[in-house]
Amino acid sequence: MSLILGVHLAKKMFLVSDTRATTRYSDGRPDKYDDDLIKAFVLNHQIDALEAGDAAPASFILNDLKSKIKESSSFDELESIIDTDLKTIISEYVNSTGRYGNVALIIAGFNPTKKQTIESSILGNNMSNPLKARGEGTHMHQSIDQDIIDGLVNAMSKNNGQLTKGMYVEIDYPQTRMITLEIDVRNCTFVKNEVPLYSYVAFHPNQKSVTVVVPPLLLSELEFGERNAVNLESVMYKDAETLMSFVNKESIKYKFATVGGHILAAIVSQNGLLFPTGHIGTIIDGKIVMLGSMTVRNSEKITYKLKDGKTGEYHFVEQLDPSKLLLLGL
Repeated sequence: MSLILGVHLAKKMFLVSDTRATTRYSDGRPDKYDDDLIKAFVLNHQIDALEAGDAAPASFILNDLKSKIKESSSFDELESIIDTDLKTIISEYVNSTGRYGNVALIIAGFNPTKKQTIESSILGNNMSNPLKARGEGTHMHQSIDQDIIDGLVNAMSKNNGQLTKGMYVEIDYPQTRMITLEIDVRNCTFVKNEVPLYSYVAFHPNQKSVTVVVPPLLLSELEFGERNAVNLESVMYKDAETLMSFVNKESIKYKFATVGGHILAAIVSQNGLLFPTGHIGTIIDGKIVMLGSMTVRNSEKITYKLKDGKTGEYHFVEQLDPSKLLLLGL
């Protein structure tokens, strides 16, 4: 199983994963590893998912969910379908394939008709973490999004210039949502959990004995850290690099054998899935819309440079032959 990570911030959400896929043979041959699989799945232009576990049921479930929503559907509309239809979708997979498996999904997206709200004490703690880490008497040029500043000013103006615990700050930005789904295909059950704002979630190969913990300071630095970058693009690259470095270190630290390939940090945006890694640009419906440093021969082939100068090719799960999915672990 892969190491996949979701980070939920006020105006941006990250979906981070490796690119390793494991083919398991039933005839005694050793497992085969490939490091060219993108585990992100675009449900519509404002809702995206990461998948881990068994590839065949993961692909079946995500494609079925995608077929049930519109391009304009909100996160809440998708969640309603999950609540009412997911067990039926799981049963349909078992009936059509006779196979089982386990799937872990992280799904992130937006509710465009609802405003983002942040509880004041949670906001305050996350804003102050970077400064506290530097100690008394230090200074920093903290980065605070203008929409958050405006929300703070507006909330304080309604409470005699004060911000007290339990108050909510409303910002002029669509509500963000992130959930996890742990799916047991054999028993046709699933567990759904909310990932609150300024929180993260991780699924990894050795869940029972190792917990991957994202330091609170890292979350705060991503939202309110000191910025020396000259433009938004530079900030996105810096944030993605920070997360990719963290995941790499955790994989090395705990010797996650099934984690490998490239670590990709994707930003869930309202206009598509953005990979600010220098390798991939914006991807909508599995197709490149804006290039990073990738070369694209056509819409189905996304290439990258290997260390030895040769060219490798990324694939999406939905682009693979269904027969191969039955043997594939993500």
